Amino acid sequence: MKIDRKKSWVFLLGTVIGMQALPVLAQETGLSLAQKVDNLTQTVQEQEYTASYESDGVTAYDGGTNLKMTFEPGFTPETLHIGDWSDYEEVLTVSVYGNENAPLYRGEAAENSEVELGGYEDVKYITLQTEGAVPATMNIEDVTVTGEIDSKISGDAIKVIAEYSGRQNSSESFNTIETKEIVTNCKVYDLLPPVITLDKTTLNQLDSLVAVVNSVPGEGTLAVFTRDGNHDSMQTSCSTVRKFSLMQIKVP
Repeated sequence: MKIDRKKSWVFLLGTVIGMQALPVLAQETGLSLAQKVDNLTQTVQEQEYTASYESDGVTAYDGGTNLKMTFEPGFTPETLHIGDWSDYEEVLTVSVYGNENAPLYRGEAAENSEVELGGYEDVKYITLQTEGAVPATMNIEDVTVTGEIDSKISGDAIKVIAEYSGRQNSSESFNTIETKEIVTNCKVYDLLPPVITLDKTTLNQLDSLVAVVNSVPGEGTLAVFTRDGNHDSMQTSCSTVRKFSLMQIKVP
C-alpha cells in the first residue's frame, strides 16, 4: 500500500500538538498580611489590616489553630471582622489583650461575624482560636481589623505582626506555623489654616491695607522645613480680590 508521506506527517504532528499537556499553576499557600493604607496622608487616619491563610491541603490540626495579630502603639482597633473559615463549622474564641495578661475581652464568634472593639483602650494583640479540630482543607479569608492610627503616638511607623499556630492535640502548646509582618509609614505633616492679621477690617475706595501672615502652623511627624535646608521647603500662596493692587511684599 502506498502511503502519502506528506499527509501522514501532518496527521502525526496534529496528534502530538493535541496531546500536549497544559501547564498547571501552583497555588500559593501560607499566611498573608495586607493593609489598606501604606503611607499616611493625615495625622489621624483610618486603617485596615487583613490576614488570610491558605492551607497546604495535607496538614490537619486535631488540637486546633490560633491566629494572633499584634499591634504597636498608635493603632486603636475599632472593629474585628472574623472572616471566612472554610470547612470549619464550630465557633471561634476571640480574645483581646492589653498590657496585662488578663484579656480585656473574651467571647465566642461565628465566621463572617463582627466584634466591636471601640470600648477597649491600649489593645496590644487579638487572638482567634478554634474550638475543635481543623481539617487540612480549612482556609482563612479576610480576618480584618479596622481602626485608627494616630501618628502623634505611633511616631514614624507602626508594625503589625500576624502569627498562625497549630497543635495536634488540646493538651499541647501551640506551635508557630508561620509569621508575617507589615509596616505602615506614619511620617505625615498636616498644614493648618495660616494665621493672618489685618490692620483694617473696613476699607473705602483707594484705602491701603496691610496683611501679615504671622505663621503657617501644622502638625505631624514629618519635618517639612528647616533653616539648614535639609528638608523640603513649603510654598505659601495668597489670593486677592479683583481690583486690588499689590504694592509691596515683605519677607522675614
